[in-house]
Amino acid sequence: MGLDITAYRKVTVLEGAVFDHHGEPMMADGTGLWDAKFPWFTVYANDHFPGREHPLIDGKIMRADDGMSFRAGSYCWYGDWRDNLARLAGWPQAKLSDEHGNRFLFQLSACLASGGPLWEWLCFSDCEGIIGSIAAKKIYAEMLEIKITLDDFDDKCQYSSFMDKWDDWLKAFEMAADGGAVEFH
Repeated sequence: MGLDITAYRKVTVLEGAVFDHHGEPMMADGTGLWDAKFPWFTVYANDHFPGREHPLIDGKIMRADDGMSFRAGSYCWYGDWRDNLARLAGWPQAKLSDEHGNRFLFQLSACLASGGPLWEWLCFSDCEGIIGSIAAKKIYAEMLEIKITLDDFDDKCQYSSFMDKWDDWLKAFEMAADGGAVEFH
């Protein structure tokens, strides 16, 4: 199991789309969407992170002009990657004490705050939900401000591993900033 990401550019409500008796989206004429020649998705606004989906509306079926997908990694791997992201964005470490003992996490300080660099992403679900174009524009602009070098990591392998996913995320938020969305699933 792990986190998969789908990014969309220029999304609009798919007019004429309805849900069938099984809860699956389809066109009102009975045509299924699985064979559609365009990317589509149903908006799931994660209640734990209100507003991240704006301007999208929860439960609406959307179509997009363009889309891309990638695997962000296992939940554990993505958590470590996101902690590095928080460090590179300038967040300090915060102490987490739990059944595993004491740990110090950069992303925890973001989650304890009410805003800041990449906050809308760092303090978001690691498994499901939608980030809409409003938050995506802010995130994308902030990503462009972060300068990442090999010196930020212990070795070239760590740097390369981080940058492989950085490029995917940068493209995803660039697309979402253009009237789109980033879907975590």
